[in-house]
Amino acid sequence: MRLFDRPMQPEELDKVHQLLMNYYNGLVESEVDKIIAEKKYTQADFDRILNKSQRTRR
Repeated sequence: MRLFDRPMQPEELDKVHQLLMNYYNGLVESEVDKIIAEKKYTQADFDRILNKSQRTRR
């Protein structure tokens, strides 16, 4: 990260942020895919969870 320890234009900083976000997004997606495969989740499982009634706690 020392390489980027210099003044940057906002456009450059935005590009660096985007690169980092894409990198970490890829890591998260890989981990989620691994967990989905291990747990053998299906689309029906996700649909059931999403359509489940949610209660709010007070």
